[in-house]
This record gives sequence, C-alpha cells and structure tokens, in this order.
Amino acid sequence: MTRLYVVCEGLTEVNFVTQLLKPHLEERASDRIIVGAPNMKGYRTYAGLKKFVKNLLASPESRAIVTTMIDLFRIPGDFPGLAQASNEAPAERVSLLERNFNEDVGDGRFFAYLQLHEFEALLLADLTVLVKQHPNRRKEIVDLAARLGREFPSPEHVDRLRPPSYWIKEAVPEYNKTVDGPTTASEIGLPTLRERCPHFGQWLRRLEDLAYT
Repeated sequence: MTRLYVVCEGLTEVNFVTQLLKPHLEERASDRIIVGAPNMKGYRTYAGLKKFVKNLLASPESRAIVTTMIDLFRIPGDFPGLAQASNEAPAERVSLLERNFNEDVGDGRFFAYLQLHEFEALLLADLTVLVKQHPNRRKEIVDLAARLGREFPSPEHVDRLRPPSYWIKEAVPEYNKTVDGPTTASEIGLPTLRERCPHFGQWLRRLEDLAYT
C-alpha cells in the first residue's frame, strides 16, 4: 500500500485534494494507494517547507511518497534557484524550481509540484462555472472569462503581475477562496482542468501513474 502525501499550502488546497484528487486516485486503486493532504497552513520560508517534507519522508511508512501543491506566486525568497529562474518564461521557471526542490530534498520518493501561478488558475479553466455559486455576478464573471480568454493563451499564463485571484476578486468581491475555489474546481472537473492547465495535467498524470500501475 502506497501512502501519498500531498503537502498543501493551505486549506483551499487541502479541500481540493480531499474533494477531487483523493476520490479520483483511490476509487480505482483503493487497495494500492491512500491519499493524505497535510496542511502547511501557509508557510514563510523554503527551509520550513523542506523540513515539513523531510519529516513526512522520515515516516515509518515504507511506501510513503510525498509531493506538494503550493503556489508559484509569492514563493519564499530562500527557494533554491529563485534568482536564476527569475527571468525565465513561466513554464521554464516553474520547471527549474521544481527540479531544484527535488534535487535539494534528494529523495526518490519526493517530487515537487508548483501551481502556475496560484490555485485560482484552475478556476480559469472554465470560470463561468463560478456563476453557480454567485448568480448575481453572472455578467461580471462571463465578461471576465471572455477577457482573459483574449489576453492569455491559457489559465497558467495569468501571471504574477496580476495573478488569477486578483482578477476573480475584482469581478466577484464575495469570492471565498477556501469554499468557492474547491467547489468550482469540482464542478469544472479534472478532464477540463487537465486539458486547459497543461502543467497541472502533467502532475495529475504522474499521480495517476502511482495509483493505477
């Protein structure tokens, strides 16, 4: 039995993992994998994140595997390779930082995942679904979805200069990250999230490989 720990930046990510990823991974492989979502409850330094990961890897569970679900946006300044990656395009930047994290932890049971650029990018995969939670903001949501579709090639390109949550909060001031976020992502569904957010899709495929092979 493999115990997969998805280290989460906060409660929003915990809810996403427990509501979407855990059922998806366990439903066809309940005898092979158990998914947990340890909550960092926000974190301030890479050193603290690394220590958290290493403690999980030190678990007596012989088949423990650890990954992360943390935002690239506002990543701590002590993250390895951050300065060298600062001028890279987003996809290359996040890949370089993930690789540096993997090498620094130095354990084959660990692989990093950084969300481009924050959790709300997943909601931009089909932002109009948010209307179900906020029908009074239908026009604002539909207009925003159309605008972002024109200005960015994918949700993962909505960058750190003005990240996804900023756009959403402007259109829907009542947006509640920990509730609306996972609920909307669940309504969108993993197939659309995978298609519209390729970096997320690559990570999801790796998680599925753990569960299904």
